[in-house]
Amino acid sequence: RAHRPGDGTWRLGQRAAARALGTSPRSLRRALTAEGTSFAAELDRFRASRAGLWLHALDDRALAERLGFADARSFRRAFVRWNQCTPAAARDLTPR
Repeated sequence: RAHRPGDGTWRLGQRAAARALGTSPRSLRRALTAEGTSFAAELDRFRASRAGLWLHALDDRALAERLGFADARSFRRAFVRWNQCTPAAARDLTPR
């Protein structure tokens, strides 16, 4: 899980995640490796799930900011990788 401070953004770093879980970053890496995954893979899954939940509520810029992407373009590229369509197309294809 990611940590959400009061400003509505998400702290998505491995160090912050380890701190929120009460463990060290190294222990978190070992645990994830034992489960056959990585922090990057879990972060990607988290972002994809949240993007789907918030797709109709937020525009691309706001989604990018909330999910910790550098900009809306980076978010759109990731969204296409996850869903094989753009956020705009997904909004048109899915009910609110």
